[in-house]
Amino acid sequence: MLLVWLFFYPFFLSHRYMEVISSPIVHLVEIARTISQDKNYAIRATKCDDDELGRLVESFNSMLHEIHIRDQELESHKNHLEEKVAQRTAELLALNKDLERARKEADDANKAKSEFLANMSHEIRTPMNAILGFTELLGKKIFSDEQKRWLYSIASSGKTLLSLINDILDLSKIEAGRMVLDYRPVNPRSIFDDIINIFKTKCDKKQLAFETQVADDLNESLILDETRLRQILFNIVGNAVKFTQKGHIRLSVRQQYSKPDKSALDLIFSVEDTGMGIPEDQQKIIFDAFRQQAGQSHAQYGGTGLGLAITRRLVEMMGGQVQLTSLEGKGSTFSILLKDVAVASVVPKMKRPVLELADIHFSKATILSVDDIETNRILIKDFLSPYDLEIIEAANGQQALDLARQIRPNLILMDMKMPVMDGYTATNHIKADKDLASIPVIALTASVMKDSLHEIEAAGCDDLLQKPVGSEDVIQMLMKYLDYQTLSNEHEQENLSSDTPDESLSHKSSKISPEEKQQLIQELKGDLQNIWHQTREQFIFTDIETFGQTMIDLGERYDMSIIRSWGQKLIDQARSFDMEALPETLAAYPDLIAKIEVDQYSKA
Repeated sequence: MLLVWLFFYPFFLSHRYMEVISSPIVHLVEIARTISQDKNYAIRATKCDDDELGRLVESFNSMLHEIHIRDQELESHKNHLEEKVAQRTAELLALNKDLERARKEADDANKAKSEFLANMSHEIRTPMNAILGFTELLGKKIFSDEQKRWLYSIASSGKTLLSLINDILDLSKIEAGRMVLDYRPVNPRSIFDDIINIFKTKCDKKQLAFETQVADDLNESLILDETRLRQILFNIVGNAVKFTQKGHIRLSVRQQYSKPDKSALDLIFSVEDTGMGIPEDQQKIIFDAFRQQAGQSHAQYGGTGLGLAITRRLVEMMGGQVQLTSLEGKGSTFSILLKDVAVASVVPKMKRPVLELADIHFSKATILSVDDIETNRILIKDFLSPYDLEIIEAANGQQALDLARQIRPNLILMDMKMPVMDGYTATNHIKADKDLASIPVIALTASVMKDSLHEIEAAGCDDLLQKPVGSEDVIQMLMKYLDYQTLSNEHEQENLSSDTPDESLSHKSSKISPEEKQQLIQELKGDLQNIWHQTREQFIFTDIETFGQTMIDLGERYDMSIIRSWGQKLIDQARSFDMEALPETLAAYPDLIAKIEVDQYSKA
């Protein structure tokens, strides 16, 4: 028995010790498994004894505590981060809403500004149409030199006002992204030559040296917007002349091919002056709209602060750059670089035919004049009074539609903004009527905004006249759509294109008495000659046009085609910027007087 007990006792004792040792470990394993499954680090193992296993349990629990604290901190950071993200998201949403609201307000403001400028232009051009139109008509009726000077001032001031309006509209179009450049093949040398001829006269008057350095190899056919390039040069050279009292103006032009095949080049031109100069702190702001150099005398120099702003933005639209270097009291240099200007084939220069208004005879026709402003209808009627045309008037689109159905006019002159029914709606109805659709409808509008012009085209109008209009504008438009004859023969047309008034033209004139001839010569040598001197010295295109119209009116009063032809030639050459012929034509005024003096006239 004792032997049996001695045999099994060691086994019993070892099993007992194994339970004492393994139970806590098994317990730890179970706790670890539970924590691993449930991710609950708040669970703790139970400590049984204060031995090594007990210390193991304490260490295990301590580890769980650290993990639990870490998880709580991570959870706290996570919650805080989510709050931050939510807060920032809310702030971004609010900021986006503010930005969207600001963008909408800016768009609304730009739209309101564009609408205001369009309305302003329309409202100013409408009365200017009457002012300039009746000034033209009045010039044919008065004989006093003093009154003629007054009329000349009215016409010149009116055109200056229109030029200012156009500057403001140009700036508005650029800012709104509505300015579209008209790229065509042009000869840049002719543009620079024009600028030189125009401003050399002004420099001579101020006793300034006008120096030019135009490269001999300047390409003669480039793809450019001729009108805008002229505008840029006019602004820069004009400023140089304006702000320089002594010294010189120097215009330099050169080119540099930007592609190996010479299909494109960089066009570089600069304008240097010895004027008042621009302080360094002012050199940036002068390119801002409506900003002028500080200390500049507006009374002395005038201006609106738009020229350089428009210049810089036009250059940037062309992909170019404007640079300014200046020293106060020493002068300034404006340099312009137009990059990668395309080279094109040379385009033949087109000459505008000379229009002899007095020689135009329309076949009998009926014109429907539609305008809610009676003054404008009277103006059209007076413009057309010398011709065999019946003028019917309507004050709104509805009246125009009714009259069109009754009388079937040969042509309709349609104002677009009218009460009751506007011109757009009336034109739509006319073009939708198969019996009326073939009648040409010419829109008469004071608007110059692109959207309005597209709307006019969409309405179905056949053509467009922009106010203010002159008699020549109206007559030329009618010539496109009505039958007419002209008294001018081929021989006379050749003479009209000559550089100076030709004797054969004088013999086309109606015969006048010696008394009338003497009165005519007195007018030509009186105030008209003073106006001619002033016009020739200043060489402003609008003034040349006005002087040309004065000569046409004079020729009509005396029934002298030689005078009418010369005046019309001035207008045509000024409008087409024909600097090859215009200076010579303008200089021929004394020759015109001499030819009239030597010819013999008798009353028929």
